[in-house]
Amino acid sequence: MKAGLPDWPGYLRRQKAAAYLDVSTTKFDELVSHGIMPAPILRAGVKLWSRAQIDLVMHDSDPDGAEGGLPSCDDVFPQA
Repeated sequence: MKAGLPDWPGYLRRQKAAAYLDVSTTKFDELVSHGIMPAPILRAGVKLWSRAQIDLVMHDSDPDGAEGGLPSCDDVFPQA
């Protein structure tokens, strides 16, 4: 693990999921509502996002992307 980075849990609440992507919660909500990021699951009344699913979106949306197989930021975070 890199120094200074948190040990992210497997399931993230909304605020941590946004922090994991380094975006605001408003931007994260937009990504979820547009189907770019996965919908949450509900456990004991708490909305949780799978970190593994978020990682899959980030790594699989454009396997031929400009960043060594990763999607470009413009593809994942389109400008309105």
